[in-house]
Amino acid sequence: MPKLTANILLVIILIVLPIPALSQSQIEVIKTYLKQGKIEKARELLSPLKSDNSPVVLATFGDYYYLVKDYQQAIDYYNQSLKIESNPDILANLGEVYWSRHQNSQRLLLGFQGIVNPQLINRLKTESASDRQQALSIWQQVFKVDPDRAKASLYLAKADPKYLPQAETVVNQLPNNATKVPFILNLAELSGDKNLLELALSLTKDRRITSWIYYQQGTIPSLIEALNLAESLPAYDLLWRYQWKLADLYGEAGDKKREQVFLELAVAATQELRINPANVELKATIEPLYKKLAQLYFQNGSVKQGQDILNLLQVSQLQSFLLENCFTEVTKYLNPQTKNVAYIQTLVVNNGIFTIVKKGDSLQKSFTPIKSEEIQQKVLALRTTLPDTTSEKYIILSQELYNLLIAPIKPQLSGVNQLVFNNDPILTTIPYSALYDGKKFLIEDFAITYSLGFSPQIMASQNPSKTLLMGIENPPQPWINLPYAEEEINAIANTVPASVKAEEKTFTNFKTIQPDFNTIHIATHSQLAVDIKESTIVFADREVTMAEFERVLASRSEPIDLLVLSGCQTGVGDSRSVLGLAGMAAKNQVKKILASLWAVNDADTAKLMEQFYSFRQSGVSDAKALQMAQKQMLQNNLPPFSWSSFILIEN
Repeated sequence: MPKLTANILLVIILIVLPIPALSQSQIEVIKTYLKQGKIEKARELLSPLKSDNSPVVLATFGDYYYLVKDYQQAIDYYNQSLKIESNPDILANLGEVYWSRHQNSQRLLLGFQGIVNPQLINRLKTESASDRQQALSIWQQVFKVDPDRAKASLYLAKADPKYLPQAETVVNQLPNNATKVPFILNLAELSGDKNLLELALSLTKDRRITSWIYYQQGTIPSLIEALNLAESLPAYDLLWRYQWKLADLYGEAGDKKREQVFLELAVAATQELRINPANVELKATIEPLYKKLAQLYFQNGSVKQGQDILNLLQVSQLQSFLLENCFTEVTKYLNPQTKNVAYIQTLVVNNGIFTIVKKGDSLQKSFTPIKSEEIQQKVLALRTTLPDTTSEKYIILSQELYNLLIAPIKPQLSGVNQLVFNNDPILTTIPYSALYDGKKFLIEDFAITYSLGFSPQIMASQNPSKTLLMGIENPPQPWINLPYAEEEINAIANTVPASVKAEEKTFTNFKTIQPDFNTIHIATHSQLAVDIKESTIVFADREVTMAEFERVLASRSEPIDLLVLSGCQTGVGDSRSVLGLAGMAAKNQVKKILASLWAVNDADTAKLMEQFYSFRQSGVSDAKALQMAQKQMLQNNLPPFSWSSFILIEN
């Protein structure tokens, strides 16, 4: 479905209404900052106006919360404004908030791969359908009552193409002046009619909008014009797009040298973007750009440069998950020298998979040809067939993935007993331990862990090892009970002498007692999604966002040696969630996290955890303890679905 361009849409949404004299200048400046994406400055000016209940100030708070993607707050402020004074423009903006929340739910649903929390899926589907209907209803209402119906008509056309002829009629009837330009541009994007761009160009004197029009025209000469204007502003949020598009055009023309130059410039421009909730999606869209440049470097034999680009991409993705500018000064990239450990980095491109293997001083690159769509289908198929424990269909898929991902590098793994993966997002949800070579599973030969491409500085713990155990067997509704959670906690307590079982299992109590422990084990429901605000963990009193949980970790003065998140519906739903979990750990001095890629029966989880801690107590590494526990489950004839979901992320 077509969508309005966010940069141009801001011009439509952030209209200037009649403003009381007292706050007129502040509101005008705030709206300008919001249009420019200067969220922090807008927030500073808004703070003193919290007690101002005039409709325009309330609506401006709605604008702000819409841009930072706090949709419920935006809805509340717009509704407060509309209760005081009816205004079709604010009502149309309210519809846009519902629509954006609908699209956000759709993105979450599309991002989930394979086995995830069904309750979350059902809730998202219900909320998404409700928000979509609410948006359409509001825009239909605005279209009927607003004399200036252009905005509502474009919103309706965005939601449903059947409204496009209506939008074309309404926009074409607008007088030809500068105020018409944003409507023309959105109509051009929805309809695909590039002739409208010439009309828009003749009506505007705004250099930013002019540069965008040149960009939309999509030729090398027009893009050079767009680039010159963006550089003169400067507008880094536009600059990288223009440079990237130029790189694509030069690549199509066979000019590989200019293609690489403009890709490098585009990547450099994205490094100037500060992460905030308003541009987090923009940061997420750079993945194909970085991957293309890394691919060129790998093809040219510049493996180290390609790895550097992938590390920069990883930092940007971590910033998108954590919603802040973290890891901005990372310089210590992984340079392992241990010969019995192989560090494996993967990059999936349109026509295949690059695999870089680092073992001791050896650094080797291989390429396996396969369409990216095909590898994605195989990954999803494996994850969706694993739950069927009555069938061995998963064996075929598991062996196919082994042949694609492991067999090409198997000669390089001689003498290795541990594999550390730093994977392309497409591959992060694969249970590598369950990959099958035709005779045995990968976990039978190797301990398997996951890592970032860089090594954060984590201080050494000053306190003796002490383990906090918390089992949430009776979580709040609608989460189902975990009858084996207490059994899991009791078994671990009997295995680990220096452990304490939490009697009060609320989030409030967890915040109070957790600083005293350097190993924390929580048997509960949790769900990881596209970012830290959408991800959750459940305590006895309430569901907590991972953003709240992360703030507790950030407040610690001592590092955490191991954080375990176990439970029937602990799960990594989105392809970037493993990366996000690793980033949350690295940012907050957590050395290792043990978590699950999907929902697992809590009785099986209890068995695996008891064995993991038993082997850990014998003095082996956490990676080896997990391998031994998973092999024990396999030897007890439990299917891979029961044991392969658990992954160890190390920093």
